[in-house]
Amino acid sequence: MVQFELDLKHLRLLRAPISNELLRMPTNSKYNEEEIRAVARGIAKVQNDLNAINVPAVILIMCTSPEEFTVRASLRLLAMMLHGGNREIQNSFLFSFKATRNEGFFLDLRDRIVRKTQNSPYFFLCLQPF
Repeated sequence: MVQFELDLKHLRLLRAPISNELLRMPTNSKYNEEEIRAVARGIAKVQNDLNAINVPAVILIMCTSPEEFTVRASLRLLAMMLHGGNREIQNSFLFSFKATRNEGFFLDLRDRIVRKTQNSPYFFLCLQPF
């Protein structure tokens, strides 16, 4: 139980700097493009700093955790790391996938989606091939 709580706190702490940068994004209708670019550069800098300490590999490991809340927190961090389409981050995730050869990640993610949708009235759509 202690490890689960530590994992959640670490994931939240890793997500916080990106969240802080996103909160600086102007929300009113009269936005200044230069302000938006400055915030986007700040987000990219934080993403690259987190990338430098190998956060993408940690995220992929945490996504295969048996704890549901840990997986959710790691997916939130994953989404924030990929926010803005930062090529360096995308390449880092691609490298991590190729380096670990963790096929379990995709199977685990699929199983979680199926489990969550089984109680849904639209479950039959998940069973049909596309």
